[in-house]
Amino acid sequence: MVELGRLGGGLPGRVVAKLEMRNPCGSVKHRVGVALIEDAERLRGMRPGMRRLGFMLCAVAMPCGCASPRWDGRVESWGGMRQVMRDGETEARVNLVDVVARPHAFGVGAVEGLRGEIVIDDGRCWVAQVAVDSDPHGGKTGLSALRVDDNPSSLHATLLAVAYVPTWSESVIPAPVASDELEAYVRRAAQRCGIDTTRPFPFMIEGQFRDLDAHVVNGYCPMNPDADHGSDKNQPFRCGGRSGRGKLMGLCAENSAGQLTHHGSSLHIHVLMETSPALVAHVERVALAPDAKLRLPAR
Repeated sequence: MVELGRLGGGLPGRVVAKLEMRNPCGSVKHRVGVALIEDAERLRGMRPGMRRLGFMLCAVAMPCGCASPRWDGRVESWGGMRQVMRDGETEARVNLVDVVARPHAFGVGAVEGLRGEIVIDDGRCWVAQVAVDSDPHGGKTGLSALRVDDNPSSLHATLLAVAYVPTWSESVIPAPVASDELEAYVRRAAQRCGIDTTRPFPFMIEGQFRDLDAHVVNGYCPMNPDADHGSDKNQPFRCGGRSGRGKLMGLCAENSAGQLTHHGSSLHIHVLMETSPALVAHVERVALAPDAKLRLPAR
């Protein structure tokens, strides 16, 4: 602690402040101090003569609180795109229960054997798999061809990328964003937030989508032209040109094609639409309507 003798001159009692450099938790709360005091003067009748006292109270009170926890800058992954999608190494690599044992997990991936798509939204797992009786010769069609489970107890992932993000920053996307503009938009927004875009980082977008093309793997990846398509029962679920409201859970990873992203893209995105029936799928293309909300890890 340090006594603020000069600043506290003329005030009753001694005014002391805690040195933030000695606070192991750090603090960002002092940044709003000036705005709080100016707002009090303008809207709440705080007398101008109380301004100095207000600043001193901010200096004392705000640095003493602990800052909100922040993302540690890491994206953890199991399996790689090339290894799983092209080379066919689709064995189980991690249990989803173990992944979400840590709080604030967000991620995307594929079920072992490429038997479904995974979205993890703040520790809640969503898994979509093609229904057993959904073959193209008389089986189910449309979203009824999917089985979406939001509480998988024993599934494993063969491909998974996860970030543990306690706090997000949010901004509104004011204008429409076309599919081919999305990557650049996300990257610019992340740079403005101080995120190192040369390293993989997670993002979320919530709002109204249009022109959504997506799929759910069912034994092979339809985006791999060299994949063995197998029998009709191995056909993936696909939807095209869909519109609706939901969440995009994604990673932006520069120079990670073949590892975290497909070749030709720096984005790996899955969609979650909590409709009835629900939709969880790997996004091939999507456009954003105005007023969607972009969330990036708070730094």
